[in-house]
Amino acid sequence: MSLKQSIYYTTVDSNMVGMTAGLYLAGTDSTAQTLYWIFLYLVLYPDIQEKIHTEIIQHIGKIFNSIMFEFVLHLLHLFP
Repeated sequence: MSLKQSIYYTTVDSNMVGMTAGLYLAGTDSTAQTLYWIFLYLVLYPDIQEKIHTEIIQHIGKIFNSIMFEFVLHLLHLFP
């Protein structure tokens, strides 16, 4: 491999790492900002917060409780 090809591949590899890191960080930042605004609106509108809470309990409340119960049992076996 010539020096020119070696420099080219090194540049491409470093650019790929940089672009991948940029995409990851951009996705993390946008997700964090979205969650920030969701929680802000839930604080400002407690009636909407109550509706969301009720719907979550209706649809996944029983499943979540059984999962949490099994998780606590597992922890009790790990740390008696």
